[in-house]
Amino acid sequence: MKKSRSQNPFGWQHCAWCGARIAADTEVFGCGARTIPGIDLSAKEGEILPLYLALSRRTVPALVVPQDSQAKREGNDLYFLICSESCGRALKEALEEDKEAFGIISLN
Repeated sequence: MKKSRSQNPFGWQHCAWCGARIAADTEVFGCGARTIPGIDLSAKEGEILPLYLALSRRTVPALVVPQDSQAKREGNDLYFLICSESCGRALKEALEEDKEAFGIISLN
């Protein structure tokens, strides 16, 4: 996953990992993830879906990136808004643990 520091492009109000409130005009961190091949999320483009991370027992909001977005051009299927690098590291670790255990990203 790649983290980038930018303005909050979606107006989301909370960090995907810790739930801290984030103002729309605040600089934020973001990270993207890929799903396994064969998962078609095209009908959900631009929507925020609850993503259940089983080993962390946590549900995080994940944006399904649109086909014409920079995130998609960088190879991402999902995008997460996070408030800090430490939340980004924790989210990345949780995603990797689930991927290693189950081989997929599970949507609930």
